[in-house]
Amino acid sequence: MIDRAFSCEMAWHAGCTLSQTVFSFLYVHALPNLDPDTIAQSHHGESDRARPIELVSVVLRASVLGLLKCCDLAWRELIKGNVYDSEDWQSEKCDVPMSETYPVSRILGILDEACIWIRNSSRVRSTWRTALFHRLVLRKTLVELLSALLSKDYFRFQPLVETARTMLQHVRASPPPPPRPSSPALRAFDPQFPRVLVSAIPLHPIQLPDQSSVWDTLAGLLDSVEQLAILTEIPDLSTWDVVGTLRIWQPKPNQSLAYIRSAFQSAIYENGIILNKFLQKHAVDCFFMEALQISYDSFISSFQTRWVGPDSLPLGHIERTITQLVVGRIKSHWYNPSRRRRYCMKSLFDWHELYALLTDVQKHLAPVSGIDVVGRLRPVVLMYRFETIREVILSGFQLALYSVNERPFAYWYLAQVLEQHLSCFDEIIEVLPNSVPRFEFQFRARYLTALQALSFTLFAVTIKTMGSSWERLRLNFLRRYKWAFVHEYADIDIPPVCSTA
Repeated sequence: MIDRAFSCEMAWHAGCTLSQTVFSFLYVHALPNLDPDTIAQSHHGESDRARPIELVSVVLRASVLGLLKCCDLAWRELIKGNVYDSEDWQSEKCDVPMSETYPVSRILGILDEACIWIRNSSRVRSTWRTALFHRLVLRKTLVELLSALLSKDYFRFQPLVETARTMLQHVRASPPPPPRPSSPALRAFDPQFPRVLVSAIPLHPIQLPDQSSVWDTLAGLLDSVEQLAILTEIPDLSTWDVVGTLRIWQPKPNQSLAYIRSAFQSAIYENGIILNKFLQKHAVDCFFMEALQISYDSFISSFQTRWVGPDSLPLGHIERTITQLVVGRIKSHWYNPSRRRRYCMKSLFDWHELYALLTDVQKHLAPVSGIDVVGRLRPVVLMYRFETIREVILSGFQLALYSVNERPFAYWYLAQVLEQHLSCFDEIIEVLPNSVPRFEFQFRARYLTALQALSFTLFAVTIKTMGSSWERLRLNFLRRYKWAFVHEYADIDIPPVCSTA
C-alpha cells in the first residue's frame, strides 16, 4: 500500500487529478479513524502478533500523513502561477483535506515516531522491519525536501537528496511480494471512488503506472532538485539560459514534471528577487557583462556623457525592458513547449521595440572617437530577437505544427534568419576582447553556420513535395506566421529586421 501510494503521488505530478490518484487511496479518507488512541480503544483486547494494529495506527497513518503533506507542499508551489492549472497540472482538491493544518514539524515528528516504533518493536517481522523503515525515511526526507524547496532553503538540498537517493535504492532493492487475491490491501485503492467526490470535471478511472516507472519518476525528481541546488549557486544568467535550452531540446526522462518546472521558475524570479538573492538590476548587469563584456555602470556613464537629446534619458525604460525580457526568456525555458512557443511569439515585438528605442537614442548621442558602447548594444538586442525567431520556427517542428507543404518555407525562412543572426555575431565578436565570451560566441557562430547549411539542404529536398495551390500556401503562411504581422508594428517607424513581409 505504501508503494502504491507513491504511484498515486507520481501520477498526480504527471498531470492526472488528485481524485484519480491520491484520493483513490481509501486510507486518505479514513485518517480520523486511524488515530492511535481511537483505534486502540476499538480494538481493545485484540491481539495478532503477525499483524499488530500499530502497523495501521502508527506506520500506515504516518505514511498517509506524509503523503498528503508532500502533496500539500507541492500544491502550494504549483499554485503560484508559474505553470498553468488544467494545462500542466490539476489543482482541484474536491474538498478533501491534505494535512494543511499540520505543520511540517508535526508530520516529521509522526514519521519519526513510526520509525522508532519499527526499530524497537519485537512484533514486526524482521523481513519487513528494514523495508518499512526505508520507506518511512524516504517519505520523511521528501517532506523535508519539498518544505525546503517551498521556503527556498537551497543549502539543505544536497544532503536531503543524497539521503532520499540512498533510501530509494534500498526500496528498489526490496520490492514487496504481490498481495494474495484475498488480501485486504487490494481493496485499499478504489479507482471508482472519484465518483463520490465533489468534482468540477468529469473523471474516468486511470491505470496507475507500474512500480518501476514510479521509482524512475521519483529519481528524476531528485535529479532535478539536485540540479536546481547547483544552479542556485551560479549567479550568471547565461548558464541558466544554456541549461534551460538544453532542457527544451534534449529533455531527460522524468525531469519535466510541472512541479519541478515551477520550482525552477520560482528560483529564477519571484517577488522582485532574482535567484533568491539579487535585485532586478542583476538581470541588466548580466545582460551587459555576458554579451558585451562591459558593466552596466559603464554603459550608463557613457550614455549620460554623450546624451544631447531634448528629453530626459530613457534609462529607466531601457532597464525595465531588458529586465523583463531577460527574466522572461530564461523562465520560458521551463514552460511547456506550447506555452513557450506562444511566449516567444509575443516577446518578438518587445525585442523590436527595444531595438527601435536604441536606434532612436543613437540619433541623440554625441559622436565618440573610441568604442561606441551604446552602439554595441543594438546588435545584441537583434541577436536575441533572431534567437527568438529561430526558436519559434524550430518549435513548430518540435510540436509537429507544419504540414508537408509548410515545411519547405519554414526551412528557407530559418536559413534567412540564421544569415542575419550570423551577421550580428560578426559585429559582436569583432569588438570583444579575447575571453571566454568571445570563444563562446565563435562556437555559437560555427553551430549556426552548420544549422544554416542543414536548413538550406532540407529546403532543397522538401521543395519538391509542395503540391498545394498558391492561394492555399498564402493562407497557410498568413495563419502560421501571424506573429510577424501584429498591428503594433505599425506604431513603430523602424520596420522589423528580417521580417517575413
